[in-house]
Amino acid sequence: MTVKGFTRDYRSSNLESAWKFSQVYDCHADPLGYPTPEYERWAINGFSRNGAYRYPMGIETPPVATVWDGKKLDPVDARKKVFFEMYRDLVVKTEAFKKLKSLYDAGNVYLKADDAYDIDEQGLTLDEAADDITKPYSHALVLKQILQEG
Repeated sequence: MTVKGFTRDYRSSNLESAWKFSQVYDCHADPLGYPTPEYERWAINGFSRNGAYRYPMGIETPPVATVWDGKKLDPVDARKKVFFEMYRDLVVKTEAFKKLKSLYDAGNVYLKADDAYDIDEQGLTLDEAADDITKPYSHALVLKQILQEG
């Protein structure tokens, strides 16, 4: 898949690596949060990995920005403009999603993920969940939003 980088496009072997290695962490950021030359070398290596690498800097290390299509995005915009759109554009093409959508339309789906939380129980909308960078924006939440949007 194509990763729209800060200065050029790259190829990634999978969605998770495309997402995680588009993120800039403190160690690869200049004082304004822009990627350093070291970031690009690190990201290219990450994009080329065969398997998904969920937490390249550890689960407790949040990114300071995401670079996409020549722009530096804050974590909330990145969730909405990069992760959600990239995930949606790939998943809706699959047979598995078509089956999930028919089950959802029939009212027979409950989405659960290890890193998800029940936003309905907490009285949150999907947009509010995406805005809260203190909590994971899980695949289950993204799928829920895609299913609800039709």
